[in-house]
Amino acid sequence: MTELEERKLQAEIDHIKAQTAKVDAERKSSQRSWRHFVVEGVKVVGAVVIGVGGFMAAFTGYQLAEVKKEKTELANERLKRELAENDELLEISRQKKLELNRAVAAAQGQLDTTRQQLKELQTQLVAVKRTAPASADTSALDAAITRTNQIRADVNAAKTELRSTKVKDETPAVNQDVETRVRNIFREQLGVNPEQVTPQATLVGDLGADELDVVELVMACEQEFGIQIPDEDAESFKTVGDFVAYLRRHPSTPPAATPSPHKT
Repeated sequence: MTELEERKLQAEIDHIKAQTAKVDAERKSSQRSWRHFVVEGVKVVGAVVIGVGGFMAAFTGYQLAEVKKEKTELANERLKRELAENDELLEISRQKKLELNRAVAAAQGQLDTTRQQLKELQTQLVAVKRTAPASADTSALDAAITRTNQIRADVNAAKTELRSTKVKDETPAVNQDVETRVRNIFREQLGVNPEQVTPQATLVGDLGADELDVVELVMACEQEFGIQIPDEDAESFKTVGDFVAYLRRHPSTPPAATPSPHKT
């Protein structure tokens, strides 16, 4: 092989090497571009995912807030309806109490009238008996007086029952003064004016009470104050003040299971 041929061969080899190097460089460049594209694509996808996730989280939070708000509004509306219904029921209950108390007051008024009429009739019967001749037969008068006493006792029992039926005020009676409560009892039982019921007022002389009235006054005080008053103590009551002083000395206690009967 001549020197010229060797040079040509070497030139072709160098050219092939150059082409090979160029191809290799282009291949490497292409690989780097592909990897870069993949990385950038992943970054873009990641950003999109993060953005969508943030939007979904914000939207979900908004929806939860709306749901909570709606639940709160529904709860408030339900509470308002319940309060309105309770107010309506309370008003109905108050009206019923007023109607019942009016009916009780009317019945008590009728009983007071009947009681006073019976008392006057009994007084007349006793007066007739006293003026009757000694030889006269007064058995019919005695029977009438006894029957009048029985009716008066029944009327007083009915009145006591009505007092327990009446709906009391919300303020407990124990917060009232003992004297005020006693005066109310005397006014209701005897049908006298409040001005007449003073501590010094005597039961018989000033208030016109008889033996049966005193018994009923004692029973009414027992019911009002929740105590039992022995007969020997009740017999010592001569004035309104005697009742007040006794009730102040004896605190209210639950009544006995079997109360002792009072003598008339």
